[in-house]
Amino acid sequence: MSRLLHWLRLTWFSYQKLGLYRLIRSRCIAHLRRQTPPHDDFDHTYGTDTAESLTPAEAAITGDAARHAWTYTPIATAEFHQMMADLGLSRADLAAYTFIDIGSGKGRAVLLAATYPLQRVIGVEMSALLHQAALQNVARFQTHRPEAPPIDLCCQDATTFAFPDDPLILYFFHPFDETIMAQVTVHIRQALLRVPRPVLLLYNRGINLQPYPPTLLDLGGLLHCLRERVPDPWQGQTGWYVYGNVPTPAAPR
Repeated sequence: MSRLLHWLRLTWFSYQKLGLYRLIRSRCIAHLRRQTPPHDDFDHTYGTDTAESLTPAEAAITGDAARHAWTYTPIATAEFHQMMADLGLSRADLAAYTFIDIGSGKGRAVLLAATYPLQRVIGVEMSALLHQAALQNVARFQTHRPEAPPIDLCCQDATTFAFPDDPLILYFFHPFDETIMAQVTVHIRQALLRVPRPVLLLYNRGINLQPYPPTLLDLGGLLHCLRERVPDPWQGQTGWYVYGNVPTPAAPR
């Protein structure tokens, strides 16, 4: 019954956010594909618990924040590595960057980022429930990967997060609606005007979601679009954008 209730909650939440047409379309495509997604053994490898999607209500997000929040959904391991390749940075280049996942949930993207030689990795999550789960996942991950870069988890509203002065890779998996994204991007723009530095913004738009407008992602003209990947619902593949103020990266091999 609990699994059925969870499915009903996800379906109702998706209906509210996507509308009936896009919800039915996504479910029909998933049915017609008749394919089992490739097994993602990340949790099995590290003993973590990052795989289950949760609605804001299930993540104990309440009040006005719940109205603007989106479902926690873990990124597939293979897709995350494709996104990182699209940044066009060498492993030596990555060492100068701090990776920040805004809306980090249980920490799947944070932990995947920590498999790269970054300066450090930060997760920002407002749900105390998801934050506690992420803390446990980080501890388990670090027993397997002690050489990983430092990982910091912050339990706070993304609109109040103070961005460090490092070169940044900012990762968003559509954690909230345009109302909150607009506030966060204004905050980021102010931080970059105060301390100019290289910044790459990696936005995962999902499969069925209406993406944020470019006017939010380019931070008022400070960044430009470097690469766009169109989602492929028939393959179950998400789409993403790379924005930055660095030279256009070479196409990944």
